Amino acid sequence: MLSINTGEYSRLLRERGLRLVPGPANGRAAWSFEPEQALEFLKDLLPGTAAGPGQVVLVSGGIASGKTQLLHEFGHAAAQSGALTLYATGAADEQYTFGVIEQLLASSRLSAEAAQQVAALQGPAGRRLEDWQGLHSAIDHASVVRGVRQILLDLAEEQHTVVLVDDLNFADRLSLQILMQLQRRIKSSRLLMVLSGPDRPTGGPRTQWVGTGLHPQHHVRLAPLAESSIRTWVHTALGGAPAPAAPVLKPVHTAAPDRPEDCIPVQGSRPADDGDGVPTEAVVYAVGTGTGTATGRRRVDLPARIRELSGGNPLLVEALVDDCTDLDGDDPDALPGAGYAHAVSLVLNRRDPLLPMVAGTLAVLDRHGSPDAVAELAGLEPDAAAEVLDNLTGAGLLADGAFRHPAGAAAALGCLSPEVLSDLHVRAAELKYRRAAPVGEIARHLVASADAPGDWAFPVLCAAADHAMLGDELDFSHRCLKLALDLAAGHEQRREVLSRLASGTFRINPLITQSYLSALRQAAAEESAERAARAAAPGGRGTTGGSAAAPSASYGVTGAGAGSASAVPADAGRIEQAMLARMALWNGDEAGFKEALDALRSGPEALDPQTEAVLMLAHQWYFGPPRGQRGDDTDLADLDPWIGTARTLSGIWAHGGLANASAKQILRNCRLSDLTFEALLTAITALDHGGKAELAEQWCAVLSSRAVAHGAVTWQAMIDGVWSGISLRRGDVPTAVALAESSLRMQSWGVPVGYPLTTLLTAHTATGDFDKVEETLRHPVPDSVFNTVCGLRYLRARARYHLAAERPLAAITDIHDCRRMMIRRDLDLPVLVPWRSDLAEAYLKMGDTALALRLARQQLELSAESDACSRGAALLVLARAGAGDEHQEPASQAVECLTAGGDRLELARALKLLGLPAPQQAQPAAEPAVDLDDTRRRLQASALISDVTAEPEGEQADSAALSEAELRVARLAVLGWTNRQISNALFITVSTVEQHLTRIYKKLGIRGRSDLPASLTV
Repeated sequence: MLSINTGEYSRLLRERGLRLVPGPANGRAAWSFEPEQALEFLKDLLPGTAAGPGQVVLVSGGIASGKTQLLHEFGHAAAQSGALTLYATGAADEQYTFGVIEQLLASSRLSAEAAQQVAALQGPAGRRLEDWQGLHSAIDHASVVRGVRQILLDLAEEQHTVVLVDDLNFADRLSLQILMQLQRRIKSSRLLMVLSGPDRPTGGPRTQWVGTGLHPQHHVRLAPLAESSIRTWVHTALGGAPAPAAPVLKPVHTAAPDRPEDCIPVQGSRPADDGDGVPTEAVVYAVGTGTGTATGRRRVDLPARIRELSGGNPLLVEALVDDCTDLDGDDPDALPGAGYAHAVSLVLNRRDPLLPMVAGTLAVLDRHGSPDAVAELAGLEPDAAAEVLDNLTGAGLLADGAFRHPAGAAAALGCLSPEVLSDLHVRAAELKYRRAAPVGEIARHLVASADAPGDWAFPVLCAAADHAMLGDELDFSHRCLKLALDLAAGHEQRREVLSRLASGTFRINPLITQSYLSALRQAAAEESAERAARAAAPGGRGTTGGSAAAPSASYGVTGAGAGSASAVPADAGRIEQAMLARMALWNGDEAGFKEALDALRSGPEALDPQTEAVLMLAHQWYFGPPRGQRGDDTDLADLDPWIGTARTLSGIWAHGGLANASAKQILRNCRLSDLTFEALLTAITALDHGGKAELAEQWCAVLSSRAVAHGAVTWQAMIDGVWSGISLRRGDVPTAVALAESSLRMQSWGVPVGYPLTTLLTAHTATGDFDKVEETLRHPVPDSVFNTVCGLRYLRARARYHLAAERPLAAITDIHDCRRMMIRRDLDLPVLVPWRSDLAEAYLKMGDTALALRLARQQLELSAESDACSRGAALLVLARAGAGDEHQEPASQAVECLTAGGDRLELARALKLLGLPAPQQAQPAAEPAVDLDDTRRRLQASALISDVTAEPEGEQADSAALSEAELRVARLAVLGWTNRQISNALFITVSTVEQHLTRIYKKLGIRGRSDLPASLTV
């Protein structure tokens, strides 16, 4: 039997590695135990109380600390020892008199005589507490208390009795009186009373305990689970056996995990030493499949992570251990799963309604969740709010006044009704507005509530939308503007918001942009009509007689059902004008583009040279270069550098190559945006035609990664469409087809849809898959595409298919359509479409060799020396048309030109037509499955290693503090690469990658991968 002497028990505690801490204000000691240790403590009391005297034990702890579970387990142990066990639970919604005692007596098998005594005593008191006044002075109540007390004492006299009362703080006053009187007589009984209730994290009991008058001999406070206990729990759950006394981390050589069951403990034969001579108890879980050849694998210290997330709360720990079965082994931040969220809701949805309200309020306020702010928003006194926050901290949900993990905050928000949550967000927005919080934080509350309480909300939402757009938070920006549109007062504010909506949606879905521009046109028409009506009214200003017809306010929105473009309003904003120019290009409306460009140039602010340059290149991308903008200017010295560079780059349309330097300048100095991506694609095309196909593909990969980082579906589709053509010229048919099909997944295409379609037509023709060619030809194409350069290339690809299918007449029709359009637009440039060579090939199939030779010679004369591909195509016709030895020289020259031009696909076709063997890399292969993600990563890594990019001036803030090696790792991490993928790409170990990332996080002041700035991909 264990003697309950404080000094002796303190010694035993120390032997067990436990501790004795100061207790309540009455000076009694509090035993600080984890639940399993507390159970052993209570079991030690059974022998002594069975012989007498009795004892009273108070069990306290934070929310969900295991008090109820402890009492149930101890009750079972007491019953097994032969004790009579009586159990009751207090409840806030069941505080009727005699309630707890009624449960106690109902929980035992009373004799018939005892049961009759209980029923007789309960009769006059079995009503709600509020029905009784003067409880302590009523004579009949006193007799009830004495009678029940005596029944319980008699039971304890006959048999060792254990009374267990959970949540005593919710017990009714009559039951508390009986328990208090039992305590006074407990020394002469064989009675053990174990009473539980909540406790503040600081250790002092709640005020409800003080009012009971109970004075327990022992106070057991349930402490949070220590990391060592969690380590044993995790090891048993995942490893299948108890943890060793002092396991250590050892290096493991395997790959990253795909399955939760591959999360295994890594143990050593001796304790680790952290340098102070004391063994470090650590079970670190190596997470991986056990396959692979890399030099390391992902190591996750699950127990430490669980302790960090749960604060040691047993309910949360259990949920997190369950979540470990779904753990993404490559990302420890993915640990909190559905189980954890459910456990948080269980912690909050207890008997205290203030818990979910205060927790939800804190989650709404986020970083501004100071106790006074929480109190103001929740409508509580500051002391009351502070107490609830303390309880939430004790429950393991909070640390340093904030949620330990965003999943906890999300679960707290889920505990509130939509109406309450919306109201909290509105009040939070007002509070943060008064406290001058960032506009983004204020706007998030307004958007979450779908309401805006005052005039101040409109400018806040507009400013927040601008900030979000700069940060590539496109969805949030759109939601801010949609709410601002509902709040817009008058036409001016409405047009301002519609302009921003049009600007912000193009990169996601140009069709949505079109709808906003239509709304802009309608708003402008209504505004003009109102002005005209005011002017025509008596005393109105602005009319000099005659009709007061409203001026035209059409915005030149083109496309299906939009009609032709008309004049842009003179007062249209700069954003409107830019988007009108943008959409005119997208829809192949050259007149609309020129009108919008004129409006931009005549606006109050002069158009800067860079914008002029990129718009010039964008126009040429769709409609070809007019004379004077073909890179043949005799003197560029007097031009602005941007204009001069753009003019030089324009030379690719006339000369093919020779513009690599200008292309690199454009690529390195232009940010990817709605107005610049055609200029960037022109530069990439120049590299491809200038013999730098590999560099062009690397830039495609770089720009594609930036488009992904910006969430720009439209940009990525355009880049993939052009990239597919470059891959095709290199002879990589499978990749070209995969890129083109990826590009076509975007549903809202304009005229640039011709680029991926042209690639598919050419690729399937080269592999002889005519069924797929016919399928591609059924893809819808806007009529306006045939007014653009893109349409010319589409027609040529279709003509080449007809030639391959032995349909020369159909081919001649398409080629003549190209010829007429090019001559009409003064664009007879072989680089765009060498139509004479194609027509000559068709006439060869028709048997007209003389005409074919004449056309081929014309093509050769018109092709620039630097345009190797056009010259090669013409020489190929001359070789095929020549007789005897006459075809040998042009044949070898054709092969030489096509080889120099880098068009491996055309080279393969030429060699086949000449009956010569083609090199393996020049042969168009069938189309096996292609892993595009792997292709993108490989080329991104290649671009990074080759350092093809240079950061524009003013964009180096995020990376300035990083070394070159760290920057390379950071750029790949931003793209979503795993540590193993980065190590393979950069030829370093996984451990080195982890060390680099640790230093990167520290230098940039961030917590992990998810916080890495997207600008690092620049």
